[in-house]
Amino acid sequence: METQAGNYHPATTRPGFSWTSAPIRSDPVNAQIRDDLRLELGDVLWYLAQLASELDLDLEDIAAANLAKLASRMDRNVIGGSGDRR
Repeated sequence: METQAGNYHPATTRPGFSWTSAPIRSDPVNAQIRDDLRLELGDVLWYLAQLASELDLDLEDIAAANLAKLASRMDRNVIGGSGDRR
């Protein structure tokens, strides 16, 4: 499963922060796995919201900044690699 940009979908790639990881599965995610992931992502979302609240950060601002960061990386052709400030 690929995105329009040609990068792999996060549900079918190795764990990590890069969408350009090599795929580890080619079969579709079945209903049980999808439900398990929904529950786990709920936990992740709760922790993320708690952390943002503790730091007095707005989730919408965090998301907007991340989209801007990724767009800048695409424009500069540095979407792969590591480090937030590349």
